[in-house]
Amino acid sequence: MKINHNPSQTSKPISIYGFRVRSNLRAGKPLGDCCADLTHLTGLDRLAALYTQITGKDCGCKKRQDWLNKLVPNFLGK
Repeated sequence: MKINHNPSQTSKPISIYGFRVRSNLRAGKPLGDCCADLTHLTGLDRLAALYTQITGKDCGCKKRQDWLNKLVPNFLGK
């Protein structure tokens, strides 16, 4: 997949295969928050909510997000 993205420019959308996509990725944002933004952008957060609704088990998204934030607190940092 070809992704053109400049992390210092947060107001402009990124280009993926010629499609312009707005994301909340910016320099200095924790990795877990970046992953959460991408799962929301792709709709995977709705799939996780459906999994939780059907099985009654927590998908672990929030726990994983917190762990990734502690692991890499300055993703795309300078």
